[in-house]
Amino acid sequence: MPFYAAINVFGISYFVRFYKNWAWRLHGCNKIIYFFERIYDIFFNVYWRQSASVSETYDWENQTIVARNRGNSHTPLYAFSGPSEAQTFWKLRGCYSARRNLSNSISMNGSWSFRLVNSPLQIPSKFYERDNNILKVWDNINIPSNWECQGYDIPIYTNFTYPFPLDPPFIHREGTWSTPNSSLGLEKSSTSLLKEWNWDTTKIDERKRQNPTGCFQSIFEVPEKWNMNGNRTFIVFEGVDSAFYIWVNGNFIGYSQDSRLPAEFDITDSLKSGKNVFALQVMRWCDGSYLEDQDQWWLSGIYRDVFLYNKPPLHIADFAYTTTVLHNIPQNKAEIEILVQLNDCRTPGSIIEQSSLIVCDATIYDDKNVLVFSAGLEVCDLEEAVDYGCNLHDSMSIRKKHMLHCKLMLDNPSLWSAETPYLYLLVISLRCEGETIDCEACRLGIRTIEVGDKLFRLNHVPIIFQGVNRHEHCPARGKAVSEAMMLKDIKLMKQYNFNAVRAAHYPNHPHFYDLCDEYGLYVVDESNIETHGFQILMHSTPYLSNDKSWYNAFLSRTSRMVQRDKNHPSVIIWSLGNESGCGRNHEKMSHWVRSNDSTRPLMYEGGGARTSCTDIICPMYARLETCLYMGSSECNVRPVILCEYSHAMGNSNGGLHEYWKCFRQTNSVQGGFIWDLIDQGLDSEQRSGRSWNYGGDYGDCPNDAQFCINGLLFPDRSPHPSIHEAKYLQQPVGFSLDFASGNLKIRNNFSFMGLDHLNISWKVKSDRGEIISGTLNLPTVLANSECVISWRQKLPYLGSFVEKLQFKECWIEFLAVLKESSSWAPKGHMVAQEQILLPFRKKLEAKKEVMLLAEKYKLQIVQENYDSLTLESSSGMRVGFFKSGEKFGCISQIHMDGKMLVCSGPSPKFQRAPIDNDYGGEVFSYVNRWKNAEIESFISVRNTDSSGMQYSFDSNGVFNISFQCRIVRKGDKPNTKMNMMMEYHVKPSGTIFLDVYIQKVASLPPLARVGLSMECSNRLQEVEWFGRGKHECYSDRKASAFVDRYRSTVNELHVPYIFPSENGGRADVRWLTVRPIRDKTHGIFVSAKSPSYFQMSISNYTLEDLTRAKHQDELTESKCVEVHLDHAHMGVGGDDSWSPSVHKDALIDDSGWKFGLVLTPIHSQSDASNLYYSVDTS
Repeated sequence: MPFYAAINVFGISYFVRFYKNWAWRLHGCNKIIYFFERIYDIFFNVYWRQSASVSETYDWENQTIVARNRGNSHTPLYAFSGPSEAQTFWKLRGCYSARRNLSNSISMNGSWSFRLVNSPLQIPSKFYERDNNILKVWDNINIPSNWECQGYDIPIYTNFTYPFPLDPPFIHREGTWSTPNSSLGLEKSSTSLLKEWNWDTTKIDERKRQNPTGCFQSIFEVPEKWNMNGNRTFIVFEGVDSAFYIWVNGNFIGYSQDSRLPAEFDITDSLKSGKNVFALQVMRWCDGSYLEDQDQWWLSGIYRDVFLYNKPPLHIADFAYTTTVLHNIPQNKAEIEILVQLNDCRTPGSIIEQSSLIVCDATIYDDKNVLVFSAGLEVCDLEEAVDYGCNLHDSMSIRKKHMLHCKLMLDNPSLWSAETPYLYLLVISLRCEGETIDCEACRLGIRTIEVGDKLFRLNHVPIIFQGVNRHEHCPARGKAVSEAMMLKDIKLMKQYNFNAVRAAHYPNHPHFYDLCDEYGLYVVDESNIETHGFQILMHSTPYLSNDKSWYNAFLSRTSRMVQRDKNHPSVIIWSLGNESGCGRNHEKMSHWVRSNDSTRPLMYEGGGARTSCTDIICPMYARLETCLYMGSSECNVRPVILCEYSHAMGNSNGGLHEYWKCFRQTNSVQGGFIWDLIDQGLDSEQRSGRSWNYGGDYGDCPNDAQFCINGLLFPDRSPHPSIHEAKYLQQPVGFSLDFASGNLKIRNNFSFMGLDHLNISWKVKSDRGEIISGTLNLPTVLANSECVISWRQKLPYLGSFVEKLQFKECWIEFLAVLKESSSWAPKGHMVAQEQILLPFRKKLEAKKEVMLLAEKYKLQIVQENYDSLTLESSSGMRVGFFKSGEKFGCISQIHMDGKMLVCSGPSPKFQRAPIDNDYGGEVFSYVNRWKNAEIESFISVRNTDSSGMQYSFDSNGVFNISFQCRIVRKGDKPNTKMNMMMEYHVKPSGTIFLDVYIQKVASLPPLARVGLSMECSNRLQEVEWFGRGKHECYSDRKASAFVDRYRSTVNELHVPYIFPSENGGRADVRWLTVRPIRDKTHGIFVSAKSPSYFQMSISNYTLEDLTRAKHQDELTESKCVEVHLDHAHMGVGGDDSWSPSVHKDALIDDSGWKFGLVLTPIHSQSDASNLYYSVDTS
C-alpha cells in the first residue's frame, strides 16, 4: 500500500503519540535524548564543525571575555538631586520626558555620525579621535535604532539556524549559503523544521559583508560641575547589538557584549571641560551571538537609550528590597527588608571623607505621597553578589564598598498583584552633614510568592497565568521600541484579559518593567540565552552549556539580569533562557539565582519535566493530554505552567478553548503563555497596503521565511481575529444558567478583587432582534468565588414574551463593562460577555402572503442541449445547469431580471488555501497529503453507469432534477474518489432547494472542507448573515463569536494575514445575502436547510490566488465574488505549527455527508428573516 494511502486509512495517531512523548521527555524518552546529545557532541566536534585556522584571537571571538572595564550590574539609577525630584519623577511614571529633565542626567539619544564597514578589521584608522572631516563625510544615523532598518546592510530572520557556520566562538562568513530546496523563492510553501542550509566556502559573494561593523561618533558637552569635587560620571548603554568598544576623547574606555542588558562605564578620567568626543565600534556578530539564537530578526546597532549620569564620590551604587506578606496572623502585616550598597571613590583628604556625619535612610510613601515609614540604615556584614560580567575590571576607582541594611514592618499593607497593582515609593537618601548628596528611588510593590504542593501562589492565593510571549518589535525601527509602543502593548494585553507576559527570550527595555509594575502584568524575566541551532532531532542540545569555557558567558547574562530587575514587583519568575538544552552551566546558574534571590522561583523548559533547574514544569506546545498527565502525576510536586502554547501563526489558535477548560478545572495546570503577541513583520517601501516583509524578502540567507509571523497582533498592533477568542476564554467573569433549577450562576475568576467595579447588563435576543434588556444588581461576589441567584427574580419571566413573538431561536446575553475609566481602558470597556441559548424554539408557519406570492409564478424550460439546460420563471429568475463537462450537475448561472447574480456554481469544493498550520508535519502535513491526493484537481463528471441525470415537473409546477456524479482527478476519470448525487427542486417563484449526498473512498485524507462554492457578480459587495460573528471564526475557534445578525462588505470580511491563506470564515451560519452596496435592487439569498448550519467565507480573491500569493500586495481582485458554503470545514488547529495539530473533533474524516441549501434571488424589498422562515416551512 502506498505511504500516503496507508496513513490516510490507518491515521497518524501513533506518530502524534510518539511525537508527544518524545517532545516532552515522557516514558523514558529523556534517556534516549541524553544518548543523542552525546552523539551530537561527538559528531559536531569531529564532522560538522566548520573549523578554520585562526591566527589571532579577538575579544569578539573569545567566549571567556564578556566585558572589559564594564561596571557591575545594578538596579536602574537616576542620580536624583533629592527626595523631591525623585517623588516628582515617579509621579510622572518615570517616563522618558521626565528622565530627560533630571538634573544629574543627560540623554545622548539623537543624531550620531555613522559609517558601516565590512568587518572589525576594516574600521577607519583612529576614527575614535576627534576629526572634523568625519562630520562632513560620514552619514548621520538616529540613536536608538537598528542600522538595518535605516538602510544599512540587510535584516536576517532565522528561527534557529545561525546566520554563520557553527564554529564557536569564531564568526566565519567567507562563503555562501544554499539550501537543497531548489524551488526556494519560486513556489509558495511554509517553513520546514527539517530544512537544511549548507555553507559553501568555495563560493564567495563579494556583496555580502563578513561581519558588518558600525563606527559611531558624537560630540557632547557635559556640565563643568560634573568634573568637580571628585564627582564620578557614568555612561550607560541600555542595549547594543551585539558587541562594542567605546572611546571617549580618544581614550579607550571598555568593551561589552550581551545585546539585551545595559553596559555601564565610568568615564570620569577621560572627560574634559567643554566638548567631548564619544566613539563606538559595534560588531554585528560576536561569540555572544551563539547565545542569542532566539527566533527573531538579527538586527544590529545602538537600539536602546544612551545616557550619562553624575554621582558624588561617595554614592548609592545599588539597592534592593524584598517583601514578605505574613500569613495566618490576626492582622495583615508585611515585612520589608532593604539593602543598600555605597561605593566610596573619595580621594584621601577630601572634605567629604573628613566628615563623619554621613547618614543613609529609607523612606516609604504611599500612592498619595503620604509618608508611611522612615528608618535609618546600618552597616552590615552582607557581601555584594558576585557579578560574572566584570572580568578584566581594571580601571574602576572604587576604594571601598559599604553594605547598609534595615528591616521594617508595615501593618495592613496594600498588596501588589496584576489585578490591584498598588505601588508605594521607596526613597533612599544619602546625606552629609544634613545635606543630601545622593538620592535614589523606585516604586515598591508588596507581594510574596510561594511554590509548592503543585501550586504557584501569589500572596498565598493560587493564580492562573493568562499569559502571552512578547518579542520587542517595531515594524519601522526593529528592536528600537518607543515608550508609546511599549505602553500600547501593555494596554492591549490588559484590554484582551492577559495578566502575564513572558519577556521572550531576553531582558526587555528597563522601562517596560516600570510599566508592568504600574499597569499590572506578571512578568517572566528571561535570561538572554538561546542556543537552539545546536539541535538534534528537534531538540536543542546543551553543547555550549556543558562547555566550562562558556561558564562565565552564561552566568553573566543571568546574574546581571537578576541584579538589574530585582526591584520590580511585576517580575515574579526568573527564566534561565530558552531552548539551550540543560547542561552544567544551567545547573550553576540555577544555584546562583537561588542563592541570591530566594523570593522568586526559577522556570526553564530546556531540561524537560525532570530537571532540578526549574521550580515549575513549563513545557512548550504540550498537547492537552500531556498537560493533564504532568499535572496529575503523583511524582510531581511542581505546578505546570506552559511557557509557550497555542502557536498564533496566521489563521490559528484553534482548540484554545480546550486548554482553558483544563486550566479552569485542573488546579495544578495553571495556565500558560500563548506564542506570541506580535507579528514580526518589517515595513518596506517596496510594498503597498497591509503588507510587511518577513524572512527571505531581503535576500537574506539563511532564512526561515514567515515563521516570524506568528502573533495575535499585526505589526501595527491591529488585532488578529484569534485574539478575541483569547480574550473571551480568559475573561474574569463567567455566566451560566441552570434551566432545571432556574438558577443563574455568576463566577468571579479574579484572584484578588470583587466585581464591584463592573456594570453587568443583560439582553434577550432572538433571530428577529432584541426582545428585552436590563441590568443586574449583584450582591458582593468575593474574589475566586461564585454567586448563585434565582434568575427569575433578577430577570423577567420570558414565557409571556415568547408566546407572542415569532422566532426560531432565542438567547440571553450578559455584558460586563468597566464602571469607570482605568489606567488601561476607558469607561464602558467590555471585560466579559456571554451568550446562552435559551430552551425556546418554535416551529413557525410561513406567512400567507409569501406563500400566495409563490403561487402566481410559472416556470418553464427555455433552452436545452447536450451541454446545458436552462429554466426561466415569470418572476424574472433564470437558472442554467451543466449537463456535461467538469462541472456536471452544477448550476452554470443565475440571472434576475436580466442581471447576472451567480456566474458559476454552487459546485462541490474540498480544498482551501492552506493556512500555516496545514503545512506542519513534514510528510505527515495536511498539505502534503492533499497534494498527494491531488484534491485541487478534483472535478465532477457524469456517472458512467447511467445517463446521470433525471428531471421532471411535478403537479405544483416544481422542477425536480437530479444528477448522479463521480468526483475524480482531472486526467484520471476511471479512478473514482467520491460518489455524489445532487438533487434540485426549483419552485416557480425561483427558489432553489438543493440536496447533496457524498460518499468518499477510504484512501482520501481528512478534507479541508466539504461544501459548495459559487462565483457571484462582483457587483454584490454587501454581505448580511445570521450566524456567528462579527469576527472570523472556525469550528475549533468560535467560542467568542456570538450568533447574531451582522452586516459587512466583502473587503471587510477579508483578514489580511501577512502570509495569505484561507481567511474570513464565519461559523454556524443560518442564512446569508449578498447584494450591491448602493443599488440594492437584486441579490442572492442562501440558507442552510434546518436544523443544520454552514460555514461561510466570501472573498474578492480566488482560492488559487490566495494559495499562490506570498504577500497581501501580490493578491489580485477577481472578476467575481467567490462564495464558499461549507457543510463542514476543517478546524485551523494551532497547538503548534510544525505537526498536524487539528484536534480530532475538528477534522473532516467521515465516510459520507448529506446536506442541503436553499438559494433564491432577492429584490430590494426582500427581508431575509421572512425568507428564512418561508423556505424553512416550504
